[in-house]
Formats: sequence, C-alpha cells, structure tokens
Amino acid sequence: MKAALNSGCNFWNGGEFYGKPEANSLQLLNRYFTQYPEDAEKVVISIKGGLVPGQMKTDGSEKNVRRSIEECLKVLDGKKFLDIFEMSRQDPSTPLEETINTMAQYVKEGKIGGIGLSETTAETIKEAAALHPIAAVEVEMSLQTPDILANGIAKTCGELNIPIIAYSPLGRGLLTAAIAKPSDIDPGDIRHHLPRFAPENMEKNAQMGLEVKKVAKAKDCTPAQVALAWGMYIFFSPPNLDVHFVEIHADFEIFYSEIT
Repeated sequence: MKAALNSGCNFWNGGEFYGKPEANSLQLLNRYFTQYPEDAEKVVISIKGGLVPGQMKTDGSEKNVRRSIEECLKVLDGKKFLDIFEMSRQDPSTPLEETINTMAQYVKEGKIGGIGLSETTAETIKEAAALHPIAAVEVEMSLQTPDILANGIAKTCGELNIPIIAYSPLGRGLLTAAIAKPSDIDPGDIRHHLPRFAPENMEKNAQMGLEVKKVAKAKDCTPAQVALAWGMYIFFSPPNLDVHFVEIHADFEIFYSEIT
C-alpha cells in the first residue's frame, strides 16, 4: 500500500464485506493509517457497504444504511476520513430516496465526504443525482466488458460530471492471459460462481487474453499493461465514449498504438 501510494495510486477502493468482519478492507486501512498517519490526507478512500450482515443481500433501508456507515466509521476509528461511502447495489425493496437521503444526512453532518453508487443503471444515476450530488459511480469496465459505453452509464456520468470507478480493468484476470481454464483458478475463488468462468464459457472468453498477449509481445510489455492502456485511452478520450463497443473491441490495438 505504501509502495502504491508512492507510485501515485492515491484512490483506494474497498468494502465493508471484503473479507471477514475482523479482517476486511477497513481493518486493513485502520492498520495502515495507524502506522502511517501522515498519509491520511494523501489518500481518498471509497468504501462499499449496505449489505445485510453476513449475507450478500442489499438492504438500503435507513436503519441498515446507518448501521453500515457507523460500522465503517467505528472500524476506521478516526484514523482516516471516509471520503466516499457507496451503496453496493440498489435495494429494490427500498425507495431510492430513503437510501440517498440517509447517506446525504451523513454528508451534511460531516461524517462522510460523499455518496457513491455501485452496479447501477443510467436511470438510477440520474434519479440519485437529482436527490444529492453523486461523488462517484463504480462499475465494471474493461476491454472485455465495455458495456457502460453502450448502456448509457458512461454518457450519463459524463453529462453529470460524475467520476467512474472502473473495477476489474483486467477482466478479472482473463485479459492477462494467465488463466485459460477453470482449473487455473483456486477452488475457493469467487470467480467460479461467475458465468464467464464456467467450463463451457471460459475457453472462449480467455481467447481475448491471448489476443491481448500478442499485442503485448509486439509492444514489449505485459498483457496487463495493454489492457490498462486501453482503459486509460477510453477514459481520457471523451469522444470515443460514443463509439459502439464492437468497434472499440476491433480497434483496441490501434488505440494502444496511438497512446504509446
């Protein structure tokens, strides 16, 4: 973490449910900032929460949102300000207004810096932004999953000036060409529960990683560097957000060549 910060990586993303309660992202952050208190002002942290404790089920009710935020603040123990609190998902059984207004109260009280959304839709982003400024939207984005370029999310965030937190930019490992079949992944890995890693799908999905590897070899770099460079090109070239994702898939080598 220290090395990452020294290299300029000052936006750290985690979750209340990443790891066990006694060893999750927040516990790690507490330990880091206890050891390096001078770094607290150098880092922006965004933490996802809002799940039912012990379950992968979202609860956007005022009661649970308050529980989640308070738990995050408790674990951080004042060692680091909670810059952005994200709801992990929208709870279909709770009105969006209740969820957003609850988080907004914490912003007003100065307990969190901003409100983030995760795994959302363009329409929900618009509705949430009408209730309170949205600090960031976290969605999957990579050469293999450029869906946000076609489903309105990138366009909406651009129009509302909302930063996008692009998670899994390496396609959960598929774009690194390091994994090609289910047995390449540890038995307890959560990826075994994702359709793209199912035996009948993974071999086909891994083909893109092999193509990226060819580009990497030609450029004398790693597949991961190619995949990340593509994402950086897209996000730092706003006009390309209107390009259909199929065209982007086809032209990724050209994109990479242009930014190098």
